[in-house]
Amino acid sequence: MAYYVLTFENTSQAIKFEGLWGKMQPGEGERILIPVPRSISSSCGLAAKIETAFKEEALGIIRSHNIGVEAFYRFEKKGRDTVIKKEEWK
Repeated sequence: MAYYVLTFENTSQAIKFEGLWGKMQPGEGERILIPVPRSISSSCGLAAKIETAFKEEALGIIRSHNIGVEAFYRFEKKGRDTVIKKEEWK
């Protein structure tokens, strides 16, 4: 199972992204904001967790609404381990 975690410049950018995401993905029902995983940052804050199938939609929202994203990470389970890869997204 793989998914993406996006970290933001600040909390307001995370909340803005979530609001726009909800408009683009109605009926999904799942909250996408999560605490920033300690495996990628020791700072506190909010991140967005999205399924890999929705990567392009997420990038579209980020680009068209000028969302302040710090980084884009791919998390993938391999056996008992989770492999984390920071990806280029700009």
